[in-house]
Amino acid sequence: MHFHAVDTYYWALLEPVSPELCKKVEELIVETGYINKINDKEMKMLVGKKSIIGIIVPALVSSIYSNFIEDLREIFSALGYIVAVYVTDDDLSYESSLIQGVITNKRIVGMIICPVSSDSKNYEKLKRAGIPFVCLDRVFEDYSVSCITSENVRGIYDG
Repeated sequence: MHFHAVDTYYWALLEPVSPELCKKVEELIVETGYINKINDKEMKMLVGKKSIIGIIVPALVSSIYSNFIEDLREIFSALGYIVAVYVTDDDLSYESSLIQGVITNKRIVGMIICPVSSDSKNYEKLKRAGIPFVCLDRVFEDYSVSCITSENVRGIYDG
């Protein structure tokens, strides 16, 4: 098997593959010593003064999201991070392409996502790439993604 195929598998550049192929690739990763390249690559995530925290939101026109972004920018800037904001316009395929770009950017050390989808499979690439992330205001049925939610209906009554 060619190393590029292993790299492509590991870094989630393709859609999910069969369990048999996954097992074969994982065995080859260990057998060939390719695991060292993977570990080195993971350690090259640039954490420091130029590190980026990415925020994905559906829109900027909502005062909820613009206030949220401004508050997070202040917090993360004080900690020495740069904040990058990505807008999806509630388009799942665009969100997927943004996530793919995040995976390849070694300066991004974490993500906060207001997701388009409630299917955790859409965020597997981030998990496999080892990029920490949390989702806001979306609950995933399988609870495999860290989420922060609010009680919007109760908030209306209490407000």
